[in-house]
Amino acid sequence: MIPSPNLDDRSFDDIVEEAIRLIPQYCPTWTNFNKADPGITLLELFAWMTEMVIYRLNRVPDKNYLAFLNMLGMELRPPQPARTIVQFEVSEKIDQLRLPAGTRLTTKPADDQPALLFETEQDLVAMSNKLVRCMSQYNQMFSDNTPFVAGQSGAFEVFGGARSIERYIYLGDARFSAFSEDAILIVRFEQQSAGEREFPDLLEWEHWDGARWRELVRAPMELERNTVAFYGPAVFEPTAINEVESWWIRGRLFELPESEEETVLDVIQARLEILGEGVRPEHAISNFEGGAFQTLDLDKNFLPFGKAPQVDATLYLASEEVLGQPDTLVRIDVELSDQTVAEAPRASADLVLRWEYFNGKRWKVLGRCKAADHSVETEHEFTDGTRCFTESGSVSFRRPSDLAAGEAGGTEALFIRCRLELGSYGTPGTYELDDDTWVWKDDNPLRPPHLKSLVFKFQEEAHFVERCLVYNDFIYADNSKVAATEYKPFQVFQPATEESPTLFLGWEAPFPNETCQIYFNVVDADLRGGRAAVAGFEDRGDRSLEQRVVWEYWNGKTWQAIAPRDSTENFTQPGFIEFTGPPDFRKSRRFGDSLYWMRARLEVGGYDEAPRVDCVMLNAVYASNLTTYGETMLGSSAGTPNQRFSFPRAPVLNGEVITVLEPERPMGAELEQVLAFAGEEGVV
Repeated sequence: MIPSPNLDDRSFDDIVEEAIRLIPQYCPTWTNFNKADPGITLLELFAWMTEMVIYRLNRVPDKNYLAFLNMLGMELRPPQPARTIVQFEVSEKIDQLRLPAGTRLTTKPADDQPALLFETEQDLVAMSNKLVRCMSQYNQMFSDNTPFVAGQSGAFEVFGGARSIERYIYLGDARFSAFSEDAILIVRFEQQSAGEREFPDLLEWEHWDGARWRELVRAPMELERNTVAFYGPAVFEPTAINEVESWWIRGRLFELPESEEETVLDVIQARLEILGEGVRPEHAISNFEGGAFQTLDLDKNFLPFGKAPQVDATLYLASEEVLGQPDTLVRIDVELSDQTVAEAPRASADLVLRWEYFNGKRWKVLGRCKAADHSVETEHEFTDGTRCFTESGSVSFRRPSDLAAGEAGGTEALFIRCRLELGSYGTPGTYELDDDTWVWKDDNPLRPPHLKSLVFKFQEEAHFVERCLVYNDFIYADNSKVAATEYKPFQVFQPATEESPTLFLGWEAPFPNETCQIYFNVVDADLRGGRAAVAGFEDRGDRSLEQRVVWEYWNGKTWQAIAPRDSTENFTQPGFIEFTGPPDFRKSRRFGDSLYWMRARLEVGGYDEAPRVDCVMLNAVYASNLTTYGETMLGSSAGTPNQRFSFPRAPVLNGEVITVLEPERPMGAELEQVLAFAGEEGVV
């Protein structure tokens, strides 16, 4: 507000300077302007008197203002004591403490000022309860106001929301441990009635790398509807979600569905594939030449059965990453060495290779392949596209369910092995004596398999994911069972439960069944700036519509109205919310915390300026800088008229009670005078 200008702004010095400046004009013969001159002394005296007149003149507008107020029937308030809000801290050992009105408090004395005395204005039930969380929510937006409730970090909008509510679906499975750079994860979401958009397209997918959630890169593959494929991440670590440890991926809902059908799922299935370049064996060990075990160097061309393979020569291969995955179709890609390095292998007609696995007790057959007719005997969908290591190709089989770790050359791991059961890859040439001549005989040339590379690949059968957690409205829900049960559709993302702007207060404990009060320091609108109306009411035409804020608490089943005495007038001014503590106050989980929640819901109306609060206090009460004296005797009547009695202490503040004890009830005209002065309550 711009202050009103004075009628005359001149000061004492201004008047003296102006008078001295005019002396040559009116008194040319006066040339001595020193302060010792009597004329200058008289001039300063009249300047002081003029300043007093100007002071009274400048007060005329204020006196006129008061006169106008009197004409309107307004009266000045009586003297008011200093007033403040005081908050009591209660020991944790005490549940509640009753403080009657008039409880005296003192400030700490300063060096040059004594301590000030205050008295509480109302009864107060102080309690050891604490405000743990303060949240605002409106539709999909929320704000965590907890850092501001102590009054030291600024103000917050009561019904505002600054961040959108995050919604996630978490998929966890122990098999995802093999989801590495060499793998592809394919996830299929089945729906009974498909929406316009596919479910995976509504989500942003992430994985945990041990420090933070990182984006999963989608693989551009032709897949069925509602199916998505991801390239394996460079780093993938297990973590705990809602106290459940697993290998997790998650999808964050970034686009609201146009209809609820788009987020209704039936079952969720996933499968891993390691294709591409594949995975090299962790251990490759050959057993030949007298039963000795030899570790093979897979970085070079190598001989799986040695230079001169013999019966029972064995190749051991181990891969925890591949063979550790149940219900998988395992494939071993074999590439022969270039013919410039070694000639193509040649198998005898009776050659038989026996592929085996260890079941914890003995080696059992995976499959047998014969070189003569390229036939295969199998129990586990075994195929041999290498034709007994004579061609580049693949060996594949269904992983046995009873595959267990075995030992080879002192190394324990998940091994499979290939054993030369019959036949050979030729025999070494020899010199034979023919009519006194040594002749080189090489009728069955020795050409053992010579390999350039050998890698594992696998493809899982689609299976239901072990864990499916959904994070909705700050609450986790375990949908693992229903996500693995066909024909039992479930809604993944629940709509926002709060349609009205709402303030939530989460308390550590319930309130006692006593009168309780919470103080809200609502910031003045002049200090808030001219912001627009609270979110959600920009298009409301009638701004004069009164607000209606409904206070409720959770009773274990539903939100129950409190009906408090609201001196904040629906958050339009600082004040108290006064209510009786409900006996059926119950805990509920909201915003990730299990607390005793109460809420203030803007049911009707809006605000031209969004209400802001910079402090929320429990155990608070008004206190005034005054001292109450009771039963003070002012004096006794001497039986003469017009007697005066003075209060021993001043000033006397509003609210005083003066009692006159009469020997008998006044009658007639005297009673009428008393009633006219004090009203019907003046006579007891």
